[in-house]
Amino acid sequence: MNAILDVFNKYTKFFALYITYVTCYQSATLFLTSEGKSDRYYGKTKGKKGLLELFSKLILPIQRIPRYVLLLRELRKRSQTISLDIQGRIDKALQDMKDIAGKVNKAMERFAKSSEMIELEQKLWDTSIIAPHRSLSKVYKGTFSPILESDFGKKMKKYHSESSDGKVVQGSLEIRDCKAILFNDMLLLAVPMPTVVVYVSVAILEGKNLVAMDYGESSDPYTKVYLRQRNGFSERVGKTETKKRTLNPVWVEGRTAQKEAKGKQAEVRAMAKAILAGESQSGKSVTRYSESCFNFVARSKLNQLGRIDFVIWDEDYLSSDDYMGTASINLLSKLDPKKIIAQPDSGIYTNTFAGWLSLHGSSISDVTKTNKKEVGEKVTGQIRVEVAICATRAPTPDFRKSCEKDIPPHFLRPQKDTTGRVLVPAIEGSNKDSYIPIMRVMGSVESNLSDPFINNSGKELSKAEICSEEKKVIGTFELTGK
Repeated sequence: MNAILDVFNKYTKFFALYITYVTCYQSATLFLTSEGKSDRYYGKTKGKKGLLELFSKLILPIQRIPRYVLLLRELRKRSQTISLDIQGRIDKALQDMKDIAGKVNKAMERFAKSSEMIELEQKLWDTSIIAPHRSLSKVYKGTFSPILESDFGKKMKKYHSESSDGKVVQGSLEIRDCKAILFNDMLLLAVPMPTVVVYVSVAILEGKNLVAMDYGESSDPYTKVYLRQRNGFSERVGKTETKKRTLNPVWVEGRTAQKEAKGKQAEVRAMAKAILAGESQSGKSVTRYSESCFNFVARSKLNQLGRIDFVIWDEDYLSSDDYMGTASINLLSKLDPKKIIAQPDSGIYTNTFAGWLSLHGSSISDVTKTNKKEVGEKVTGQIRVEVAICATRAPTPDFRKSCEKDIPPHFLRPQKDTTGRVLVPAIEGSNKDSYIPIMRVMGSVESNLSDPFINNSGKELSKAEICSEEKKVIGTFELTGK
């Protein structure tokens, strides 16, 4: 008995290391769970069975703490006939182990809460919620109905008025599948990341000051158009014809920047109609529209929308084509998620871009006459494009025609419908359940924010009023679950 107590009295102070081990253990298990499926870890751990054996060994030190407490409690029961001195030593060792067990449990709770906050922040689009003083209280799910006369309601009403049909929803506006996330100092309202169908029309007009890739300080440029999503998905959606021996290619005659600057809006529209009809301008033949204008439809989660890349190449017959640079347009930056969420399900949100894009990247020149090695050169030049982006959450059968009505009339369109459907693969991991915050109500750091779904008697409510920081009611939230 004395030998056992001597061990506890001697090594109890070192048991505080278990608190650090607990934090490291949980981090390690999270890492092994996510990364341990790869071949390199399976090879080291002899497959899934070996990985489970590793987990069982890692948990052993944590399991020892409650076992030590049980051991000392059993010794205390059997020490009724032992001297009071030994009983006191047992009680002291038992209390020390209880304190360590309590600290270990608190460390595990802190890690669990911090992990929960990190996981939640990863699911919230473009929002930071982690702060030293902040902790998560509850998450409610339901329908939020803003008061249209409130500042928030006016914004939602304005977004509705910008939908394709131009109608403003009368009465109450309901935002379904909303989440009310309650922290100790903040209430955050968020809605699920919507799946959208995007119609994109792309016209490549001209380029200027491109890098010379061939002998004679010239190039034979053409452009490939790619849709690149954030989850790594990529697909080519178009390609222009090649323009011979020029650093200032014009893919659409009659639509150069110089000519447009001289014309009026009506003239530009007439020019677009003429090009659509395949007619000539000023006796010059017009490049076929389908060679420089493309459209496509993509369906994906809103936060997976990536960018459109315009990749310019120099065409060569006797060797591989030379890269001349890339210009990009970020699709997500052209769409306002709150506007897409606020408008009717079949409403169409449209945004456009028309102008010059600078090329970036490095090109690989042909071998020079002095037979020097190929060297990377910084690309130069710009490309002029017209891009129209239309997005909806619930496309109707005539979605494409509705989108074409929303596109400005002077924008170019394909002579023939080139629409292809691009289904973007769903992203894996925690991001598949992402949310867009639509409103936050801040409270005081010193005192916890009261739960609007709990009344004074402690009873949970099915419906509650949401107030702003100025204590003004901005809407009601009806619960449908947690």
